[in-house]
Amino acid sequence: MKSFRLFLFSGIFIALSLFVGCNSDYTEEEIYSGNLIVYNYINPGCPNKILSANIENESQNHEVETIMLKAIDNGTRLEIKHNNARHYRTGEIIIEASIHEMDIFIKEKEANISADEICKYSLTYEIPLTACGQYTIKINDGKSYTFDYNLNTEVTINVGTD
Repeated sequence: MKSFRLFLFSGIFIALSLFVGCNSDYTEEEIYSGNLIVYNYINPGCPNKILSANIENESQNHEVETIMLKAIDNGTRLEIKHNNARHYRTGEIIIEASIHEMDIFIKEKEANISADEICKYSLTYEIPLTACGQYTIKINDGKSYTFDYNLNTEVTINVGTD
């Protein structure tokens, strides 16, 4: 009988834990607006630099800039992978994130700018999100992109293509 109770309680606990994560029951007043903490930031550095004079030719024949969005940690965080993000060559890129209702704003900015060299970085970081729903994300004052956020979110956005 004890093993049956243990089995039953374990099953209930596992079933309940599957429903933890982003929540669609929030009202607009309950959704957080303000600065977000950036977690697990990875910047592997500048794998290939481009002289700024050659930037137009480079943009026509290489990797496309992408933003990959994925729900992780049972829908409590959004992982953002910004691939082939063009920034001036620098030792450090600072990530700042904020949210206003369902609009996410990301700033990837150079700590120090060196002359005439642009790198294509692949940056990865996470931000907390707890409410399921339709969001827009805007990175570096670029175009806003809309996506649906839930436990299964996995979206790739090709920047600069419509």
